[in-house]
Amino acid sequence: MSQSRNTIFYCAIAAAFASIGGIAWWLGLEESGGSSHSTVVDSPSEGDAQPALSTPMPSRRPSEQVEVLQPANPQIPTAVRNNRTITPTELIWEINRTVDASERADTVRALVAIDTPASLALVTSLWKTERHPDVKEALLGAIAETDHETDAAAKIAILGSGLVGQARNVRRAAIDALLQFDNPTATAHLRKAAKSDPDKELREIARELLEGTGRE
Repeated sequence: MSQSRNTIFYCAIAAAFASIGGIAWWLGLEESGGSSHSTVVDSPSEGDAQPALSTPMPSRRPSEQVEVLQPANPQIPTAVRNNRTITPTELIWEINRTVDASERADTVRALVAIDTPASLALVTSLWKTERHPDVKEALLGAIAETDHETDAAAKIAILGSGLVGQARNVRRAAIDALLQFDNPTATAHLRKAAKSDPDKELREIARELLEGTGRE
């Protein structure tokens, strides 16, 4: 009888604990919003973030670099550009397109300095069409610096025409250039200038230069 009573006592205690546990479970269910299974998804931390994928630009090997061609220098103070000899025809093109007289005169000197039959033919044509006195003066001065034995007759013909109907500075350049040619035709032009040049001072200069060289 005593053992049966103890058994009932222990069963009552167990039932009480079970009831308390059931109440606690029900209260927890209410706090969680009625769901007994909630899944928590952790967002990735900054350290776990993966970098965005991008397509890399292909890099060029040195041999694949594209060469950018630069325009040629529009002015030609000498007869050589980029280690290449400029042709007389190219120089004439530069002269015709250049407006500034001093720049044009520089290119004329480069043309005369080539000193070949082909370039001299272009110089002769240019002499006939050029209008600026400073460019003509540069042309005659450049002829004086060339080889006097090369196409001397053609050069003296240009210089002789520089004494007739030209500006004073052009006529003075012609006198100085003709003096460099030890040639009977050049001397004849100088004698004519000493007698008939419109400017008295130039006549005297021509005469003195002739006397100084013994060609009066």
